Amino acid sequence: PHHASECTAETIKGLRELSQNSKVVAIGECGLDFNRNFSPPEDQELAFSAQLELASELHMPVFLHERDAFEREVALLKPWLEKIPAAVVHCFTGSLEEVKSYLEMGLFIGLTGAICDERKPWLEEVVKAIPLNRLMIETDAPFQTPRDLRPKPKGGRNEPAFLPQIVQKIAAIKGLSYSEIARHSTENANKFFGLPQ
Repeated sequence: PHHASECTAETIKGLRELSQNSKVVAIGECGLDFNRNFSPPEDQELAFSAQLELASELHMPVFLHERDAFEREVALLKPWLEKIPAAVVHCFTGSLEEVKSYLEMGLFIGLTGAICDERKPWLEEVVKAIPLNRLMIETDAPFQTPRDLRPKPKGGRNEPAFLPQIVQKIAAIKGLSYSEIARHSTENANKFFGLPQ
């Protein structure tokens, strides 16, 4: 959404062409970010709608971004849900009510190192609410480094090597084993992106 004001018909045409590569497994990251508003909201909405239409046309899942735009994102997304195979709300840090709404819509929820941040205690209830068959784990690298990671990485840069910290935190919150969380999140990601099992 940050570059939505640069999105034109040629941009969407370019995305369509890029998506023909067999390594492309989803459309996105796309959505709305009314927190930073690097692009005006109306431009974000137009670009998001165009990307949803593209995902529908190509029958590809959608990797969603949403920040301070929950109601508007849901309104734009809902008409497309029957036309796209799946969607994941990446880097979820919203409220319990929001995650419940996304789950009712059939979406997957991506969790990052943000859940390891003691300044976001509401995320424990969010984690508890996510069924294992809708859980995905991600880094959002180079951001969202788990705050409880020891030793801390130089410069604070996040990377995929820190995913086990996120799995460990989710396992502790849910009272399940590390291996169970890892297995379910891996199976969900493979299924969502159409990757070999």
